[in-house]
Amino acid sequence: MKTIPLSLLIAVIATVLPVSAQEGQPHVRPPRPRTLGQEIQPGIPATRQDSEFPTNLKLTLEGALFGQVPTDFSILSGGPVFSATLPLKPDGEAPIIGNVEGVITAGTPYSVQISIGARVPVQTGNSIEYRDFTFRSTVRVVPGKKVTLWEKGDQKLQLVLEEVPD
Repeated sequence: MKTIPLSLLIAVIATVLPVSAQEGQPHVRPPRPRTLGQEIQPGIPATRQDSEFPTNLKLTLEGALFGQVPTDFSILSGGPVFSATLPLKPDGEAPIIGNVEGVITAGTPYSVQISIGARVPVQTGNSIEYRDFTFRSTVRVVPGKKVTLWEKGDQKLQLVLEEVPD
């Protein structure tokens, strides 16, 4: 095995290192300019253009949530993200808590990514427990036309999107 003289090794390292490091100063690389692309993080619009629509959008859910709970409510949104938590209560029973959230993408038709959940009371022995049920889907919606999100027999849950002028 051949050995390299220490003086040769130091000479090679000295020619490779920047001047500031040779003088006992640590080498600091100047910052590189960074550019931001058009990537959008979920729920965080990149620009004002991406965060608002030319008109408000009204989303209406009609029908029976999970085939059990009569539902008829609307959400008004001027941007891509919407959410609502509301009490739903069938006649005389413990309250059911409903949760609706999603993202709307502009286009022809609009694309609506929606999550619908319900916290439902379930009788267990002498007490009531709440259990969560969730439905998630992405659908294309033409303004003014109903889209069926869930169907069982004659029970349906439908979504309607309307453009609401200011």
